[in-house]
Amino acid sequence: ADDYLISSGTLDTPTLKAGGWRITTTFDKPKQDAFVKAVQAELTDELDPKARPTTDTDVRVAGASVEPATGRVVAVYGGPDYAKQPFNDALRQDNQIGSTFKPIDLAAGLLAQHAPDGRPITTESRYDGTSERPVTGGPTPYAPPNEDDTDYGNITLRYAMVKSVNSVYAQEGVDAGLARVRETAVKLGIPDSVRGMDPNNTSMTLGTATPSALDLAGAYATLANHGQAHTPWSVLKLERAAGGAVDVPKTPDHKATDAVDRSIADSVTDVLRDVISPRGTGAAALDLGRPAAGKTGTTDSNLSAWFAGYTPELTTAVGLFRENPKTHAKESLSGTAGLTRINGGAFPTRIWTAYTTAALDGTPTQQFDLQTGRGNAGTE
Repeated sequence: ADDYLISSGTLDTPTLKAGGWRITTTFDKPKQDAFVKAVQAELTDELDPKARPTTDTDVRVAGASVEPATGRVVAVYGGPDYAKQPFNDALRQDNQIGSTFKPIDLAAGLLAQHAPDGRPITTESRYDGTSERPVTGGPTPYAPPNEDDTDYGNITLRYAMVKSVNSVYAQEGVDAGLARVRETAVKLGIPDSVRGMDPNNTSMTLGTATPSALDLAGAYATLANHGQAHTPWSVLKLERAAGGAVDVPKTPDHKATDAVDRSIADSVTDVLRDVISPRGTGAAALDLGRPAAGKTGTTDSNLSAWFAGYTPELTTAVGLFRENPKTHAKESLSGTAGLTRINGGAFPTRIWTAYTTAALDGTPTQQFDLQTGRGNAGTE
């Protein structure tokens, strides 16, 4: 809440730190408790620092949950104990988000409608999924490998999202135009100040950007809200602790802005529903038992792993990383919990699923109301 009041310009730091304020936040205690329990059950209980001191220590989680219709922040996970770790991991902007950026590539491509050579870009457009295929037309040489160096052949953008095929989305992002990709990211809710969104670097297409978990949840909330963007907010009311309304700054309005056309946002959501399927990288989220859409992300050297996803009424992003507490250097997640590699489809998706299940328990199941645009004729 303090960060929100300062970043929104409601209060400056000295005025806030001087005290005397009563701040009513948007946080929902049952959902906040559910987030803590999900991290404990799905990750912490699986770690054994005594048996695996080189891999199961200093594992950290960043999480944020937002109502897409309003932008209201209902829960965050910034760490287990503020007294021991005085950093809010939900707000830090220093972890790459990997393939959770691919929906932004797709949205930019649908906005562009055509590649530079005139080929249409739709969710069913076909691309060469050969691993380490050189990207053509990019500002810098780039030939990213697919996971396990798998070659997929000629596949649709929809299927490439389901399997998170790097070679396809690196090319599609370039075809959309890297400046447009960056612009789309910012419109959806990724701050333009974050590192890793340089349109002069082809690797931007695969998620070198470093938004916070809250930033990422906000961007996905825009997709869930049919292209209408809210900046996530966390303060309901600001008052003087002693009472009265004298010299109390007005908190910002929370009106939505038009980020992308509804047909574009809904088309991306339609594709992301397929990620949560038996063949998708987000298959673990099927345990939710409700309509949902989302995307996994895993970064180079296994330095971070992500899942960002949403139901019609709740959007949540979960990131996992390791950091040396003395040097603050990032360390690989490889070996965590005895696993060779930690993908976004593992712990982050499991935490997301456990949290969302509890957060929505007892509420009616909502269906996506999608008005899809071009290229949503079917799936492979």
